[in-house]
Amino acid sequence: MARASKAKDSQSLSDSLKEATASATGRVLRLVAEAKDGSDSAGTVTTIAQLTQLCEQAADHMSKAHRKLFNGEEGGEAAIEHLDAALQCLRKVEVEGTRRTTKAKKATKKQRRAKSA
Repeated sequence: MARASKAKDSQSLSDSLKEATASATGRVLRLVAEAKDGSDSAGTVTTIAQLTQLCEQAADHMSKAHRKLFNGEEGGEAAIEHLDAALQCLRKVEVEGTRRTTKAKKATKKQRRAKSA
């Protein structure tokens, strides 16, 4: 598991979470658009369900981190562990989105070559 540096300030960690969340949301929305268009809809719907679950897990970890930091439960180390877990969930969404984008680009190139042949 990749760990956030203890020296990393809270603003930097917050910015990383915001960026990862925005990227993950964009990926899921692109997949929803693909499903609406009917391209590989069964696979896309399954992927959307998996990515939605990862987003929910990330939100849950962020909520737990917030509670640990501001309700005086277990302190900073436990909060950092939850923030790391949230980032991992969001990175998985990003990786899947990148994989699907690359796959779609390859399919488009293949279709163009087939049409020109």
